[in-house]
Amino acid sequence: MLSYLKRIFQKDPELISLRVDELGPWFHAQSTTYLKSFDGVVQSFYHRVNGVKKNLSSARERLLSARSEESVAPRVKNVVLGHRDNYVREIGILINSLSVPAETSVDTGILFAQDIDWQLDQFAQQTKKSFDVTRHLFHAEADDIAESLKELAASVREYQELSTIKNIPLVVQTGKIISQLHHLKKEQLRMSDELSLKQKRCDIAERQSKHNDEILKKFMESDDFLDYQQLLQKKDALDNEMNVAQNNVLSFFGQIDRAFRKYQHQASPEEQKIITAFTDDSCGALRDDYAGISSMLSSLRGQLSTLRLKETQKIDALLDTDMRTLRETLIESERRFAEATAFAEKHHVVARVREIEYKLHHFREQEGRLKKEIVVLQEQLASINTNILMHQIERDVQTVFAVTIKVL
Repeated sequence: MLSYLKRIFQKDPELISLRVDELGPWFHAQSTTYLKSFDGVVQSFYHRVNGVKKNLSSARERLLSARSEESVAPRVKNVVLGHRDNYVREIGILINSLSVPAETSVDTGILFAQDIDWQLDQFAQQTKKSFDVTRHLFHAEADDIAESLKELAASVREYQELSTIKNIPLVVQTGKIISQLHHLKKEQLRMSDELSLKQKRCDIAERQSKHNDEILKKFMESDDFLDYQQLLQKKDALDNEMNVAQNNVLSFFGQIDRAFRKYQHQASPEEQKIITAFTDDSCGALRDDYAGISSMLSSLRGQLSTLRLKETQKIDALLDTDMRTLRETLIESERRFAEATAFAEKHHVVARVREIEYKLHHFREQEGRLKKEIVVLQEQLASINTNILMHQIERDVQTVFAVTIKVL
């Protein structure tokens, strides 16, 4: 009956709901009050360390000034004295390292205790042999130091055990986890804002891409663009005419190339220059030097029978080709194509199409880049899991302060 009544009137523990931005100040206030209650324990630990330090200094002085009354061989005595001096020196180093911190906070005391623990471990490893040898002649003095070291180790161990029992390391650790959670939440918020901004910019770029694509399609259906297309068709036809004229020139000089090269061996220096020019660029040479090639071809015809060519008759017939007509056709076709190209480039449609295509390319490139950046940000956001830290903080606070909290 009594247990039943207890269950009826027993209140559930109060649940404290805290946002992440409220959690830090709340925990700081709780932990400060909690840890402040251990100031006396820390001061007692510091006082005990100072007492051991004083005893160690006195024991060190006694060992340093001690004289052995035992009768031993000089060589053995010198060895023991050497080890004693080394042991005394190491004790001095240890004593100097035992500087009590000015701050009496519990976490500072924990760090100080850890440092002493490490110092004692290092000292024991470095001085074991010196201690054992020193005891052969100065066992009482050496044992006094050993007792003080045991007292120091015991004070460190007791303070660490008390800290663990009172969950002090857990308090310090929880404070660090809260700081980590706060940082992650800030990073999460920053990345969310950045993601939202990039998504808006991506949506704008996508709309602009579609808009400019529609503008380009409509423009390509306009009368102006159709007129421009006809102009381009005319330019293509003139391009074909120019290619035919150029191919005729190349074909002519290609067929007499062997005769040209044989004749070059007996040609004058001026004729050799002409042959080289037409071998390198037939169209350019014909365009620039009609008189020179006509004279040179006449000279070639006069020497054709001496060149011992298999196709002498074919080459002789080719030399009847009217160079003036070949040249004029070439120049005229190139002129007409150049004029058509220049006219097409200056057409107002070209500027408009380039403007639209530039905008279309710009917004498509921006859209593609932003989509990649959005994917990366989404993956980074998904990798941030604050729930684990929040649940751990809730458990640790319950363990340390016996308070139930809910981190929002």
